[in-house]
Amino acid sequence: MSATLRSRQPRLNLHLFLAAGLGLLLLALIAKIDGPAFWPIAVMLMISPLTEEIVFRAGIQETLQRLWRAPHMANLATALLFGTAHASVKGPAMALAILLPALLVGECYRRGLGLKVCVLLHAAMNAMWIFGFRDWVLALSVLV
Repeated sequence: MSATLRSRQPRLNLHLFLAAGLGLLLLALIAKIDGPAFWPIAVMLMISPLTEEIVFRAGIQETLQRLWRAPHMANLATALLFGTAHASVKGPAMALAILLPALLVGECYRRGLGLKVCVLLHAAMNAMWIFGFRDWVLALSVLV
């Protein structure tokens, strides 16, 4: 692997794991708060995109890309794991609905657009889902 390619790959570091751990801890605390609709929306727009992208992109996809040296397969495997994780909470139909957006975000990560872009894209898709644009999320995934 060339030095230029290596330097453009996102680095996995301790700060990302610490942020993911703190995000998951905060998520657990918020889940126990019986407050207004703000909390579920805050979780879906801020905490979930950050923690899920750290775990699935910077953690799983990055590791599989390094081990397999097959970035497209790493993206597919990560998207399947992401869908499976959501299916365990929301059912198999949700796993299928999430698969295409997960592949899109994974492709952005594979192309080196960075974790910030993935988190923002994830949050935008969650916002569209929350505010009634579910069909748009699926259409966007099919077009890209």
